[in-house]
Amino acid sequence: METGRSIQLFFVNGKPDGILIANFFNWTGHILRTPRLELSTALARNEAQFSGVYILIGQNDGVTTTYIGESDNIRERIKSHDAKKDWWDTAVLITSESDALNKAHIRFLESKLIQTAKIAGNCVLDNATTPNLIPLNAAETSDMNIFLENILFALPTIGIDVFQNNKRTENETITPTARPSDVFELYMPKYNIRAKAQQIDGEFIVLKGSEAHASWRGSSDHNYRKLHADLVRRGIIIPKGEFATFTENYAFSSPSAAAAMVTGRAANGRTEWKTADTKVSFGDWSDAKLKSELSETLND
Repeated sequence: METGRSIQLFFVNGKPDGILIANFFNWTGHILRTPRLELSTALARNEAQFSGVYILIGQNDGVTTTYIGESDNIRERIKSHDAKKDWWDTAVLITSESDALNKAHIRFLESKLIQTAKIAGNCVLDNATTPNLIPLNAAETSDMNIFLENILFALPTIGIDVFQNNKRTENETITPTARPSDVFELYMPKYNIRAKAQQIDGEFIVLKGSEAHASWRGSSDHNYRKLHADLVRRGIIIPKGEFATFTENYAFSSPSAAAAMVTGRAANGRTEWKTADTKVSFGDWSDAKLKSELSETLND
């Protein structure tokens, strides 16, 4: 049985895009996100002078860029970055209550966060090097891994998604044993483009080997244009002339986002994806599945 989790979010000045603090019940960690425009207010807070790790995020030449660092005094280090780095617009300060993190702890967390960001591939890292993982004893390693797990759980809830890895291994999909009715296809006969996908655990996963358009063909100001370009930049979609191929199983939040990456334009994924065998649209398949599951629940 899945165990739920709760997180407390405190909007310091009452604005959703202002200074935000995230925390868990009975956790000693402290996460603060601040826009650069409110940096002076954030750095005036007491915890800003604690030991910890910090994340700077912004756009550099149109590409999401991230810098991850650690310091015995985050306030002074970020003040230095404010003078030397122009591209970032958001900072995240990660400390602990009572300033309990020591130098080994924060260097361990810094190294792990850099490794996680590299694996996820959602951004360009501004770090020149990856620090070696600091050895800790067994108890400290366990504590810091739990601390890291809470950080990585909290960050997406405050709009920091550069650490989320949407690549899915073969073991994370059910491709070999899936029934045809559980596999969805998007076929564009004009271009002979064919893509396959599955819905697994609330994610819509386009499968490795699926075909797509190599470039964005839709509106230049559509939100998905940047995502398509980013997937090409990261090698998730590899262009081969006018067309392209997915090199990984890749998870999307919706069938429409997945369809847009295949078609290179805005798309209604509920109608464009169809079951591989009966050609039922994803929307009709999903509605029938929901109706069946609700009926079973009510009859139990």
